[in-house]
Amino acid sequence: MKKVLTFIIIFTILFIPIFNKTSYYTYSESNLIQQGKKEKNYLKELEHIQKQIYILSSNVLKCIIEKHGETDRDKTLKDIKFIKTQIRELRVELIAYHKSKSSDIEKNPISLALLNTSNYCSMCLSYLVCLLDEHIISNQNDCLQGYYFSKYQADQTLMWLENQIK
Repeated sequence: MKKVLTFIIIFTILFIPIFNKTSYYTYSESNLIQQGKKEKNYLKELEHIQKQIYILSSNVLKCIIEKHGETDRDKTLKDIKFIKTQIRELRVELIAYHKSKSSDIEKNPISLALLNTSNYCSMCLSYLVCLLDEHIISNQNDCLQGYYFSKYQADQTLMWLENQIK
């Protein structure tokens, strides 16, 4: 009798997950949908920041080429600081999101790529500030080179993210 009961218990424990697939699929599917929505929201925020950086870069170049007064320079610096605070707030959220998903690169490369993109955007803004502060042409060229490299890396990572998320 004991053998029959243990056999029935083992049999039911082993085959319950096979017959009850829907509960596991529903749970995992809802988690994937929620994760995808968060990542899409972060991607949209980063795309918005990229557009703002593009506008700011044209304003910085206009300030340098046309040599407007300190008011335009100060206005542009205020805009850069505002966008940097946006990036800083987003970076805090992305760090928490990455830690919640995993602290290992191989487990969730998308969260790490989101974080890297925010870092590249922040570097772009730092190079724009450097460009505004420098008056020697060779130093301005170095700042422009750093800006375009960071911008390229941010754009490339953003394009990879778009392909991975969609």
